[in-house]
Amino acid sequence: MNRFLPPAACAACLVSAIGASQGAPVVFAIDPDASAVSGSFGLLAETAGTLIGDYDETTNPGGTQTRPGLFGGSGNNPIPVTIDIGSSTGLATAPAGSFTLDADTDALTVSIDAFTADLLNGAAVESSLDLTFLFETFRTINPGGFYPGGIPLPISLPAGELSSLALTQNAPAAPGALVPNPDGTFTLAAAVPVTLTLSGTALGGAAIDPGPVGLLLPLAGTYAPAPDRSASVTLSIDLDAFSQSVDASGLPALPEIPFELPTLGGETASVLLNLAVGAITLEGVGSVTLVANGTPGGCNAADIAEPFGVLDLSDLLAFIEAFGAQVEPADYDDNGVFDLNDIQLFITAFLGGCP
Repeated sequence: MNRFLPPAACAACLVSAIGASQGAPVVFAIDPDASAVSGSFGLLAETAGTLIGDYDETTNPGGTQTRPGLFGGSGNNPIPVTIDIGSSTGLATAPAGSFTLDADTDALTVSIDAFTADLLNGAAVESSLDLTFLFETFRTINPGGFYPGGIPLPISLPAGELSSLALTQNAPAAPGALVPNPDGTFTLAAAVPVTLTLSGTALGGAAIDPGPVGLLLPLAGTYAPAPDRSASVTLSIDLDAFSQSVDASGLPALPEIPFELPTLGGETASVLLNLAVGAITLEGVGSVTLVANGTPGGCNAADIAEPFGVLDLSDLLAFIEAFGAQVEPADYDDNGVFDLNDIQLFITAFLGGCP
């Protein structure tokens, strides 16, 4: 049923609308019990800085001292080092999240908005950590150790932890495509601009956070509408295709990291690492499967306020408020601009009435 406004209030309805009427976007919730992340996620970081013993004349007079070269010298001296850090995290998690999806099964297009996926969903997962040192020749005092320069020194460290890994849509996505299947479902293909964020700890609790990374996320899957306008969506993300370099120029130096350096005698030399990150590469292997279920709100794109299932003054007022504030759901053509075209599309949907 469509409840029309009085003529004075409906003067704007005389404006000719552009484009076809749309179905109301449906909010989908990702089902963790049916979804899965399987594979591994890797972080490779190149760093440069210094290594120095933890000796302090006042607070730690028996600590380790570091000195350059084979012989001579005195005191505790910083040793220039470069360190490649490799971290690999095995993933077997049940992701959560949500998104809105607007499917036009006549035009065979689909729009995805407000996409979020928490790939760990609160689970902290263990990460392996390997370092490869490259340095000039130096030695340690207390305990005594010798380290010939120019030879990479690989060291495996106790496991770190990846505590968060998430994808969040950061801009409107271009319309994707639907291809009808004989069983009434549709094959879906779309690309969504997202921000990848991750955080964790390593090296005895040092925080790992390379900052936000922008990606264009390819999504493929199946859209299955139901007669009551609910629907299910299965999306897949191929991690094997994922490799992204991160601009680390704006990252601060890492906090000073205490580290036990093995010596040939079996003892360990206590040193402090001071490092700045030069480059970061993120890589993935495996796949993400997201199964989501959607329940419609309104009967069409203009039914944006309660009571749903009827087009009335509350929908008009909600649109005016959203349009004035330049927020969703008033951006009907999903281009990030609030203009006459959005008004025309809303009027077309409003006048189209509820089924």
